[in-house]
Amino acid sequence: MQTMTQRVIGALKLDTATYEEVEHDPNAMRQAVILVAVAALLSGLIGAGLHADNFVTGLLGQLVSTFVGWLVWAFVIWLVGTKLFAAEADLPEMLRVTGFAYAPALFSAIPCVNVLVFFWMLATGFVAVRAGLDLDNGKTIVTIVVGLVAVVAVMMAILIPLGLAGALLGGLADAGR
Repeated sequence: MQTMTQRVIGALKLDTATYEEVEHDPNAMRQAVILVAVAALLSGLIGAGLHADNFVTGLLGQLVSTFVGWLVWAFVIWLVGTKLFAAEADLPEMLRVTGFAYAPALFSAIPCVNVLVFFWMLATGFVAVRAGLDLDNGKTIVTIVVGLVAVVAVMMAILIPLGLAGALLGGLADAGR
């Protein structure tokens, strides 16, 4: 059994055996949660740092949105894979493998590498979903695309009202000065 560090390195290297091990190890859930949290915090540092007056709010927002995105993505992928393509997997397995797909986000606090991190995460997501659901490449791509569309839809449903509320509250605060 690999350590968490070895698993993260294996995930970064797109090692299918690492994702298979994570899929079948219920104890890897804690590691997946830690990995997603650290990745969210690191990626939040760059975004929140750009708006130092709202640093804590930006960091917390990044943490919440990353976790919501991860949960929605894992759920939709599990649903599509098991219902549409008759794959055999359970939701905790999908949470574990997709959690480890967040490994490239550990580098997102490094300036100028976000595009690389995005494409690297697509690759780790592909390997994670293919390993977690035992699908062929075509079905894996369909599953990922449906999952990403669902994540974007959920994020928009959450962020648009929050953005409007923030704009309204900010406008009211400015009017009161």
